[in-house]
Amino acid sequence: MDKKELIRNSAIKVIAAEGYHNTTVKMIAQKAEIAVGTIYNYFSNKGEILNYIFEVEFNKRIELLQQLKQKNISLKEKIMIFLDKHFADLKANSDTATVLIQESKLPRKHSLEAINNFMNKLPDLLAKIIDQAREKEEIRIVNSQLVANIIFHTIRGVATKVVKDNKLSFTEAKKELLDQIWFGLSK
Repeated sequence: MDKKELIRNSAIKVIAAEGYHNTTVKMIAQKAEIAVGTIYNYFSNKGEILNYIFEVEFNKRIELLQQLKQKNISLKEKIMIFLDKHFADLKANSDTATVLIQESKLPRKHSLEAINNFMNKLPDLLAKIIDQAREKEEIRIVNSQLVANIIFHTIRGVATKVVKDNKLSFTEAKKELLDQIWFGLSK
């Protein structure tokens, strides 16, 4: 693993446990077992590290949505594939899930580009996918931008609940989410 990824993974663990504001660059360096100065070779401050964490996660999801937009499958299948991948990532990386959830609650608090992209560009691309389904008359006529934001923030809310409540599972959440989303979009 290269140093930048080592720093990112270590920061995820520390931020998940301590929260962003309680985390220091020194704590991240200790977790990564590297010198503090090494971190400054890659990042100017801990804000840049948090931005990079969101950038990596945003890029994974935007790439998936772009691939799904190109596929000739139903909107329901696209949503199911997205939920499968998104929830599998969150389940496999609970610390990443915690950081994404807790640090995106108030995106303006950090004023970081990657958090703003995560919160705005993902729903924008989802709206384009909904528009495609509407053009194919696969779903009822809806305000795609509004519906995309409803879907995106509902997914975030459900993920938050599952991460914080050990009694719930991502599998159960995915099924319920897909059923509710599809019920709302069906003709």
